[in-house]
Amino acid sequence: MYCKNCGQEIRNEAVVCVHCGCSVEKKEPLTEDKISAAIVILSLIIPLVGIIMGIINICKSKFRSGGIYLAIAIIMCIFNTIFLFSDLLFY
Repeated sequence: MYCKNCGQEIRNEAVVCVHCGCSVEKKEPLTEDKISAAIVILSLIIPLVGIIMGIINICKSKFRSGGIYLAIAIIMCIFNTIFLFSDLLFY
């Protein structure tokens, strides 16, 4: 590690620079936000299960009003996939 005031090399544990006496800022190590594998899997599986259940419901029901909810589920699945992979590509 180097002192930002004088540029001399100092120890990583140093609180002040031994050459110029300037205090050294301790930088916290950068942590990377990791996407949990369970969240990724669930975010893909749950909408697909909803779509399958919606199709089954439409086929068994006399009323076709469930089609709107099925369309919404499909759209949400598409957006979910797009945002999931765009977030992975960002990192």
